[in-house]
Amino acid sequence: LQAFLAEDKVAPVAKLCSILNSAAKIKRDFQIKKRACIRHLRRFESLEYKTLVENREKFNQVRAAMDMAKHDVKQAKTTEQIERRAVLYQEKVELFDEQCNKN
Repeated sequence: LQAFLAEDKVAPVAKLCSILNSAAKIKRDFQIKKRACIRHLRRFESLEYKTLVENREKFNQVRAAMDMAKHDVKQAKTTEQIERRAVLYQEKVELFDEQCNKN
């Protein structure tokens, strides 16, 4: 650099070169992170999304069964029906809790 520039221009040009080198490094790092994010988005749809949908479907089924059992308890007329349906409802609640804790 000193061979091509005048003495008074060397320091500002060297400073500018170091700034541009750091900017280039930041841009390369950004591109690497951007590629990784795009790769993750592509893989999410093919790998993780299917699992997510399956887990959500299982959760919705268990919740619907629990809600139906709760409705049955509320609709029961006799004490015997209430007790029997309450036991079924408790089982559904336990299944629901297991499903929630599993995911």
